[in-house]
Amino acid sequence: MGGTLNFARAFVLTAVIMAVGPAGAQVPAPNERPPQAQEALARGFAFAQQKQWALAIRYFRTAQQAVPTDPAILLNLGLANQQVAGRELVAVAWYRAFLAAAPQVREADEVRKQLVKIEIANEAAVQKLLDTAVAVAQQWPEAKDQRKIHENVARARAVAGDIAGAQQLAARLDAGAAGWAFAEIAVAYIETGNVDLAVQLAGDIKAARARAWSLAEVAAAQAKRGDFAGALRTAQGITIAQEAAWAYSWIAALQGRAGDAAGAEATAAKVDKKHAASRAVALTGVALGAAKSGLPWRVRDLLAEATREAAAVQRFEERLTALMHVARAKAEVGDVAGAEQAALTIPEGRERYLALSALAQARNDLTRAEIYRWTAFALDAESRTGQTDVNVLLKAAQGQSPVAAAVSLAKAAEERARLMHAFRKPM
Repeated sequence: MGGTLNFARAFVLTAVIMAVGPAGAQVPAPNERPPQAQEALARGFAFAQQKQWALAIRYFRTAQQAVPTDPAILLNLGLANQQVAGRELVAVAWYRAFLAAAPQVREADEVRKQLVKIEIANEAAVQKLLDTAVAVAQQWPEAKDQRKIHENVARARAVAGDIAGAQQLAARLDAGAAGWAFAEIAVAYIETGNVDLAVQLAGDIKAARARAWSLAEVAAAQAKRGDFAGALRTAQGITIAQEAAWAYSWIAALQGRAGDAAGAEATAAKVDKKHAASRAVALTGVALGAAKSGLPWRVRDLLAEATREAAAVQRFEERLTALMHVARAKAEVGDVAGAEQAALTIPEGRERYLALSALAQARNDLTRAEIYRWTAFALDAESRTGQTDVNVLLKAAQGQSPVAAAVSLAKAAEERARLMHAFRKPM
């Protein structure tokens, strides 16, 4: 932490840090920690003092799993992760969880300053990776290899919010190579509010898979803005069944949450039953719509069907996402016990904490909900590729072919930019 946040104090925080959270916060005092959490925390301290950060993080995580709202544990997870090059964005999420738990403690102001520094450093790292990739492309004479590099750099620039820079590079590419670059540009446009241009760009992409992905993302973004008619029109242009099912499932879920029961049911009917994960998500939307229409018997049956669909999903990650949506829907309709049961069937990870966040919201425990939300972000960041130290990435690139080096640097930049972008968006 650059010496500004005292490690010794951070590692021995006591009841003071636990007692100053916002009204209604339910955070434990140190003497309320289970013995296994206290022991894990002590081991984490010991390894941190030896600068054995990987082991410190492991034991702090063990403590966090036992007491997930403990501010001292959350702070130390942030501190320890920040010491490991390439894990700075993991630290950001843990620091945010800490601030949700204890926003008024003495360390909070310093943590907020560190967050700004990390975000600035990350933007600089993304730019450095992209500048290096572009420099390699300029020195490489083969046009086809330049196209591959420029495609990846354009994607990364779009994710980072540099739409003009992304378009400048994408314009140099042929229709096939430019597909994924323009897909990301279309998504970037809709997030700036330029919906018409986003739809047009996505629809004009020649590469079928890139066009389908982009149209699905744009349709989901339109639905999030409440433009369900526009979202459905966009989704009609999706020619790949899996992407269409995903788009319709999100539209149905959001229609139901908005109280449009009939619309949710009609949209859910468009989801091919072969796509169980999307079917489960769509059914949660129909259930939410039924709940808002005062049809509790339908809610029970629909959520039971959604649970069966989720359990039938073959791909592990898709099954977890579907189960998370079921748990969140149960929480939203007031089935707190069912939501908790569903959440606990999800293994430790991002999806479980998102489900637990929804459950906490249903209980009006907003502090806990926010802690869980940022915990989900932290675990997501841990699982991402491209979070290696920038200097290590640049050194590794020296041992690769110029094209492989440039592409790997651009992909690392895109991953960092995507993660930082996710942190800035409401979930």
